[in-house]
Amino acid sequence: MKSNSDLLYWIALLNTPGIGQITARRIKEQVPTLHQAKELEEADWLQKGLRHDIAQSLCDTLHKEEYVKIVDSLERTKVRIVLEADEHYPPSLRQIPHPPPLLFYVGQLEPFVTSVAIVGTRKCTSYGTRVAQEIAADVVKSGGVVISGLAYGIDHAAHVGAVNASGRTVAVLGSGVGEIYPREHRDLARRIVEQGGAIISEFLPWEKPLRRNFPQRNRVISGMAQAVVVVEAAKKSGSLITAAYAVEQNRDVAAVPGSIFSVYSQGPHELIADGAIPLFSTHDVLHTLGLAVPASENSILSEQFDSAHEKKLTDAEEMVLRELSTHAKMPGELSAALSVLGIPVGQLSMVLMQLELAGRIRRDSVGMYTI
Repeated sequence: MKSNSDLLYWIALLNTPGIGQITARRIKEQVPTLHQAKELEEADWLQKGLRHDIAQSLCDTLHKEEYVKIVDSLERTKVRIVLEADEHYPPSLRQIPHPPPLLFYVGQLEPFVTSVAIVGTRKCTSYGTRVAQEIAADVVKSGGVVISGLAYGIDHAAHVGAVNASGRTVAVLGSGVGEIYPREHRDLARRIVEQGGAIISEFLPWEKPLRRNFPQRNRVISGMAQAVVVVEAAKKSGSLITAAYAVEQNRDVAAVPGSIFSVYSQGPHELIADGAIPLFSTHDVLHTLGLAVPASENSILSEQFDSAHEKKLTDAEEMVLRELSTHAKMPGELSAALSVLGIPVGQLSMVLMQLELAGRIRRDSVGMYTI
């Protein structure tokens, strides 16, 4: 890692109200070191083009040195930090315009040769879910890594497909790594880390999932991948923003055709009309990247789902399925019903994740579980 002083400087800048990454980078280009920055007064920052309120905030930040405590506290946790100049920084990200100056991560950020970003709508259909899971399973089975955003819908399906196939997947957040969003995906995030993947973010670990963060996050998803696959997306969609970043970053863009009657096929069809690679099978992306197609003719994911269906259910899993047999339920509704039967909230969360990973239940765009 580069000098601790350099890390402290970045944390100080990014922890100053009113300073984002672009402004922080400009400041650091003008005043390269923390030592130089601490010697400047408010009037000096004003001369360098900062607004009065930002100049004042920056002076306060640098003189109070709270950023030292921040770095010390992070070093005592599982959160790791990698600077753009460090050897473990993802090489592909250095190639994009305005790369993140630093990344916070939990898990393993080891270099990977081949990676595919799988993105799409939060309100996906069962078709989109299956396709995303199948592609993700094929990618990791062939030695690649799946990149996505841990959101509901296609992102979630992509991570689940990779995890089910015992592969590596990386979740890029629009919040800090200490603020997993959505909260319902915390167990999935844990599984991702346990299987050698990573949860990463360019935002400070405690930052909330602000709306403005997500388009910025999307450029990292595409920047870390060799190819971006859009499974289902409406015409105006964050997934199309990711695809646009991919084009700008000289990455391959592929899209999955769908029903002409579905609003969630409009995005992929528009991309294909504009020159994106159409995917007519879950193996097409492997051919695009020069990866070996898995030997089995059957879907890896399907085989796992079949074996999962044959596996004997636990008592708790059977109770959950009985509760869902009549109609879909929100987690709170399930919790209230099952707590009477002796299943605590903590255990319910794990049971739901296991059933979801096994393909026995699914969660829709508003968070309701159904068989």
